Amino acid sequence: ALVAGAVAVPVSLDAWWNEPGTRQADAITYLLVVVSIGALLVRRRWPMAVAVVCGTAVTTWYLLGHHGEALSVPTMVALYTVATHGDRRRTTRVGVVAVAWSAAVSWGADPSGFPVAESVWPLIALLLGEVVRGRRELLDEYAARTARAEAEREKEGRRRVEEERLRIARELHDI
Repeated sequence: ALVAGAVAVPVSLDAWWNEPGTRQADAITYLLVVVSIGALLVRRRWPMAVAVVCGTAVTTWYLLGHHGEALSVPTMVALYTVATHGDRRRTTRVGVVAVAWSAAVSWGADPSGFPVAESVWPLIALLLGEVVRGRRELLDEYAARTARAEAEREKEGRRRVEEERLRIARELHDI
C-alpha cells in the first residue's frame, strides 16, 4: 500500500498536468490511474498480471496522446516486482517482450525514427529487480552455509563428547 501510495502522487499529477497541445486529462485518464495504482496493491501475489495491466494502462495513455514521464512509473514498479519474484528466465522473456512492446508503441505513435530511450526504460526496472533478487539469493545462500557450518560444529562437538565418554568408560571398566 505504501508503494502504491508513493507512486499514485506523481502519476496522478503527471496525468492531470499536460503540455498545451496534448490531450488533457479526462475520465479515461483518471480511470487508468486508478486501475494501474490499484493493480500495484496486488503486485506481489500476481506480478505478471499486474505488469500486463500497468503496461496496458501506459500504452493506452500514450496512444490517447498523454505524454508524461511519470506515467510509466507503475509499469516500472510492476516490472521490478516481476524480476524480484521470478527467475532469470522469466525476467529475460519479460524484458524482450517489454522492449519490443515499448518500441512498437513509441514507433507507432511517431514513425519518424527508432525510439531508443523508450525501448530501454523497461530494462532499467528489470535489471534493478534482477540485481535485488540476486542479492537476496546470495544472502540466503550465505545464511544456509552458516547454518550448515553451525550444525556441523555441533555434530562434531557431540561426537567428541561421546568419544570422551566412551574413553572414560573404558578406563573405568579396565580399572
